[in-house]
Amino acid sequence: MIEVGRGSAARRMSVRLLSTTLLSLWSLPVLAQMGAPAADAPEEQASSEGAPGGDIVVTAQRRAQSVLSVPYNISAVDGDTLRRSGSLSLNDLARAVPGVVTVDGGLGSRGNKNNMTLRGLRTDAVEPGGGQGGAGLATSQVATYFGETQFTFPLMLADIERVEVLRGPQGTLYGASSQAGTIRFVPNRPKFDAFSGYVNVGGSLTEHSSDPSFNLEGALNLPMAPNLALRVVGGYVRAGGFIDAVNHIEVAGDPFTTAPTRRIPSDPRSGVILKPVERDTNRADQWMARGELRYQPVDALDIQLNYLHQETTARDQQVSQPDYPGGTFAVGIGAAGYNPAAFPNGSYTARPGGPYESTSFYNRPFENNVDLVSLDVTVDVGLASITSATSYVDTRTATGADTLGPFITPQFNYTNYYGYFPRMMPYAKSSTHYRIFTQEVRLVSSWDKPINYTIGGYYQREKFDWAFRMNIPGYNQYLIDIGSPPVGTDQNDNIDRATVFVDRAVFGELTYNLTKAWQVTGGIRFFWQDFDTTQTTAFPQSNFLRTDVGNSVKNDRVVKINTSYDVTPTVKLYATYSEGFRRGGATGIPLSGVYASLPKYATFQPDVATNYEVGVKGTLFNRALRFSADLFLIDLENFQFQTSTPTGNFTVVNGSRARSKGLEFESSLRLSRSLDVAFAYNFTDAKVAETFTISDLAPGALFSTQPLVTSTFLAGKALPGVPRHTFSAALDYTIPLDNGANVAVHADGLYRSSAPAGLNSTRIEWTRQQDAFLGNVRLTYDSARSWAIDLFVNNITNTLGSTGGYIVRKSQQPLVGTIPMRPRSFGFLARYKF
Repeated sequence: MIEVGRGSAARRMSVRLLSTTLLSLWSLPVLAQMGAPAADAPEEQASSEGAPGGDIVVTAQRRAQSVLSVPYNISAVDGDTLRRSGSLSLNDLARAVPGVVTVDGGLGSRGNKNNMTLRGLRTDAVEPGGGQGGAGLATSQVATYFGETQFTFPLMLADIERVEVLRGPQGTLYGASSQAGTIRFVPNRPKFDAFSGYVNVGGSLTEHSSDPSFNLEGALNLPMAPNLALRVVGGYVRAGGFIDAVNHIEVAGDPFTTAPTRRIPSDPRSGVILKPVERDTNRADQWMARGELRYQPVDALDIQLNYLHQETTARDQQVSQPDYPGGTFAVGIGAAGYNPAAFPNGSYTARPGGPYESTSFYNRPFENNVDLVSLDVTVDVGLASITSATSYVDTRTATGADTLGPFITPQFNYTNYYGYFPRMMPYAKSSTHYRIFTQEVRLVSSWDKPINYTIGGYYQREKFDWAFRMNIPGYNQYLIDIGSPPVGTDQNDNIDRATVFVDRAVFGELTYNLTKAWQVTGGIRFFWQDFDTTQTTAFPQSNFLRTDVGNSVKNDRVVKINTSYDVTPTVKLYATYSEGFRRGGATGIPLSGVYASLPKYATFQPDVATNYEVGVKGTLFNRALRFSADLFLIDLENFQFQTSTPTGNFTVVNGSRARSKGLEFESSLRLSRSLDVAFAYNFTDAKVAETFTISDLAPGALFSTQPLVTSTFLAGKALPGVPRHTFSAALDYTIPLDNGANVAVHADGLYRSSAPAGLNSTRIEWTRQQDAFLGNVRLTYDSARSWAIDLFVNNITNTLGSTGGYIVRKSQQPLVGTIPMRPRSFGFLARYKF
């Protein structure tokens, strides 16, 4: 098990931060009382306008509005919708929100990225590692917020009041990482009026698994005074495993430091021992505790202090190798790669893979610890409100993995580079540590005037440390045992990277209502960004050690222009031009020596998305029908993608141009008092728009000179992980009973077409994600008093689908891995509220 410590320094910094901020806010009640009388501070709670299903109130534009009032494509779902779809983590969001594409790799989110896609803007591979090779360099293209705090960790969806999904670039209000859109998770806030709470307990069984899943969630709302309330939330999820490890090898210790056990103890040239098949290795656990303290000394002042701690562990990755053929692996000297006289005991026979079988040699564990502290203050001064959002997030992640695994096959012999070591099982450990401080201040108008505005300032400082260690346990002793000169160490690859990113920005949006029906909005964000990185790369076995320092500075702006016209009081037409950006950075890769890259790859440039969009949204038939439809086109310039250099250094490079265009449509219809249906369709055509070539130096240790290795990416190649077609539908039918209770039936389904898992080139070809359908059914008995129980079946058709995959190179290597969806699961959820 990998140990992840909790940073006492981080906790001390959090306490100092909150103490300082609270002291600075001591005088705010006086300031608030000096202002004109004002309405209550926004509750950030869902509300209904009396229509079936209601029109959820959102704060996407930093002021309270109904979903239909927002003049661009936005979806909002409430907590009940998340529950009915069985959503427990970010991976499940696609079940509830149309147009969101996720990578369901289980509870563990590797690579410190949210792995979500909106409007086809994805340029990184859809792989189980989450693109962790470039960890700390490239950011996600979709921004995710928990309340007012931006995050990237694997958030548990517990006590969530609503989710807001803003599609398309949101650079003016939400800054970097909102290039493709922004997803906001708004938690329930403490309430002053009543003691209340709830407890949910659930469990399920999954086909192809003997490992049950269960979850527990609860919340308690505690009024402590007429203007002071505390809300405490806790949750635990056990995701039962369903992947079987068929080729785990025997090792008498930590695989990072201990060589595999010899099949013949006296023979250093002996092969490995395969363990019996291990069942359900991808089990994962996650628990979370959250506290929210809210204080409202006067109507015009609202203060909320929040703290969240979450821990996630996974025994192994949710990865299978369905095409791995298995077979006899032999090592030795000679044209055939095997000389019985030299290695009579060196061979071993690997078992084949399967749709739910992993062929890796060891478990690949994952651990993630998060501490989040935030302070949100809103002061209503009569004609406007001032909001201060302060946060500090400390995230630690640790992973482990064998790095050779199915690359060793009967057809592909990698061990010749290492003296034909028959038990060469490299193992790598990777750890990351994020510390992010953010301060944002906004002034939002609240007057009844034709002109409304939002202006603000933003500051973020992010410190990131990444350590990568790879060993070949037993290699040095093997050389000694066979009479070869030792290299002195089993350490093969050590990388340490430290980065500091600082983002400063001012932003604003101005809306002018030309008439009651017609409005025009303009927005702009000016930003100043610095990115510094220091990377030390060491290959001890070849006595290579180098430290490289890089710096990237970017000062720029993004703009937004939007207009909308209310054709009727319930139907709105709109058009938007908006820009989104993703920060650049410095890679810190070596620029000299045998592992050098060309100087141009020392930095990577920001990429900018330019979005053109027209749409219509509204309600018809006395609000029985709700709909939203739009056409969009997005140009992405200098797009970033994570890769590795020919010498094996993890990095980020810029491509040329990409383009995504498509159609988005979603609707809901109340057919009767008891029956509601919903339907959504998304068409996305996302491709490389201009052919480009990446050329870098080959490893100098293997050549007398360092020639170039070139990959060409052709125009017309599809972007990774982007299905052309997605359909989703849902049905809710309620049957009232004579005792006041009711029985409800919910069914939903999601279909998505196939897509490549990575960006294909002339040298590299990725596996394709299969087209797949995922259907869920839930039956609920609601007592209409204090308790309810749900019975459900998820993935009712038991679809064998994948949401991503590893690379397939043009060589003799087989498919390395895919990310399978969870098979059909049967379960229950019991709910009690008070």
